[in-house]
Amino acid sequence: MTRILILAIVSLSCVAPAALADAPVAMYIFPAGGQRGTNVAFRVGGLYLHDECRFELTGAGIAAPAKINATETIWFEGPVIPLPDSQQAEDYPRDLAGTMTIAADAAPGIRTWRLWTDQGAAPSRSFIVGDLPEIVEHEIDGDPIPVRVELPVTINGRIFPREDVDLWTFEAKSGQTITCAALAARLGSPFDARLEVRDSRGMRLAESAESSPPGIDALVRFTAPADGTYSVRIHDQKFGGLQHYVYRLTLTAGPFADHVFPLGGRRGATTKFEISGSNLPEGASEISLPAEGTRLPLAASGLPGTSGRSLSLELDDLPERIEQEPNETAGDVPLFEAPVIVNGRISQPGDVDVFGIRGTKEAVLEFDIRAARFGSPLDSVLVLVDKNGKELARSDDANLSDSFLKFTFPEDGTYFVRVEERVASRGSLSHAYRLRIAPPAAPGFALQLPTDAVTVNRGGEAKLKIKVERSGSFAEPIQLEFEGLPPGIAVPNAVIPGNATEFDLTLKAEPTATIGARAAKFRGRATIAGQPAV
Repeated sequence: MTRILILAIVSLSCVAPAALADAPVAMYIFPAGGQRGTNVAFRVGGLYLHDECRFELTGAGIAAPAKINATETIWFEGPVIPLPDSQQAEDYPRDLAGTMTIAADAAPGIRTWRLWTDQGAAPSRSFIVGDLPEIVEHEIDGDPIPVRVELPVTINGRIFPREDVDLWTFEAKSGQTITCAALAARLGSPFDARLEVRDSRGMRLAESAESSPPGIDALVRFTAPADGTYSVRIHDQKFGGLQHYVYRLTLTAGPFADHVFPLGGRRGATTKFEISGSNLPEGASEISLPAEGTRLPLAASGLPGTSGRSLSLELDDLPERIEQEPNETAGDVPLFEAPVIVNGRISQPGDVDVFGIRGTKEAVLEFDIRAARFGSPLDSVLVLVDKNGKELARSDDANLSDSFLKFTFPEDGTYFVRVEERVASRGSLSHAYRLRIAPPAAPGFALQLPTDAVTVNRGGEAKLKIKVERSGSFAEPIQLEFEGLPPGIAVPNAVIPGNATEFDLTLKAEPTATIGARAAKFRGRATIAGQPAV
């Protein structure tokens, strides 16, 4: 069995050990997205980029330059910073520029970009392909000036300098419901967005809440009380700001999905999804899921109101079931046969979902909650009880907020699994989950790197901590193989010990190693069930 780690760029420094240069740091791309079918002039800001650097934007449907060149860096002085904050060291990015072309048939959704120089490589960051009209903020110094836009639109802006407030105005008709949704942190920006909507007299009509729908950093929605001009203000919660405080703000009176349920479906199946939000069609929306892959980006799903969303639906081969409320008491509990995926929601505070499962003596089943990894705010607790209500197993911290149980049934019979929110005061339509109940997977493994870029200096070394996910009863050593490493790179410890779930991989560079950046693949080879697997 072979497991290929995510693509990594390995770069070697071109300077002597006594005078090592700094590896490049990528801080932002602006704009952080673009409409398909357009050319997008962009700026990349970072540290130690020099006069030019190599650039790559991955994913189908985008053509980007292989190199980007230094351009004039935009700078606004901003307000005076009082002591002691003014004494803290700050790094100000330098700008490089280029132009990309997004094909008209490019799939909406997330792409990744990266840059590198002879001094090293920077980890990749996100760029969004959208399908709404887009504008880029024309930045000016001084007090905020209202800028008029036509709906629907996605605005690419920056909160720069500190205490900056951007102000966008638009026309709305009486009774129109307008959604204003911002992306920032999900683009890698430090910007903690706050939104506020006002009418033409300056009266505040609505503001963003502390929590937002999955995949959105800030959202405010209002229904226009009369025909007229309205404005949306966007600023940092703490009134910070700098060049890398980039955002994408979508304003629309069209369909906008807050929640999609279920969080996935069976490969190749036609599946109905319940969508909640604003200006959406009545009833469930039905789509055919791909026959291959493990995830389907929401932005490319064809579901109404999901344009520009950064989340994905999970794809699996198991039978799928949807919870039916009520299911909290013995008389209402549905009974399932494994393997199965049960899709449910903790729809309100205090809600508890209970499902019955048939167990066979000495049979082993895994109960895997899949929620946080797909954008759900659910912090799950998973409890298994017998027919008398005796607790047999409990999990609430296996995988960050997602619970996991592996259980051997002591006897034949009906057992009950309970799903709840760890914090009793939480629960909403957003708190969705997929409960995967199945026998342990066949023995195998998956490997994951902590980053997709690493820099090794001539005569030096770099370490990478590899995560090892072992499935089934697999506990054997794993031999690592490498493809595409630059000449002069050696890997002295290429075997992951048996049972290890983490491993420190060392990359060593000879003093005469070839300078440059390469795309390298890492593979794992192991013996499974007595047979070599590659």
